[in-house]
Amino acid sequence: MQSTRQWMEPGSASVRNRDVTKWGGIEKNGTATPPTIGSKIYVTMNKLGPATVKGYFVEGGWLGILVKLSDPPKWWREQNKGEPGRLAHIFGPEFRIVE
Repeated sequence: MQSTRQWMEPGSASVRNRDVTKWGGIEKNGTATPPTIGSKIYVTMNKLGPATVKGYFVEGGWLGILVKLSDPPKWWREQNKGEPGRLAHIFGPEFRIVE
């Protein structure tokens, strides 16, 4: 079975999987459209905190964002074995725009 995760290269303007039609952002959070790479956001899910958008992924037909957490909680660092380059996978309703 092939993974549904698809990557979008930084600086690219088109998603490789043209079937992606679902974003799921929330207008009141400023997330009605996906943020651009480099945007500063606040991840509300699990109180993960401030982050920077590094890329995009697709899971089950939904577009998500890959983010680098600025100061992840201790439990997150332990769960991810302290890998400093580890990116979090976040969907539209799970964050708000900071900038």
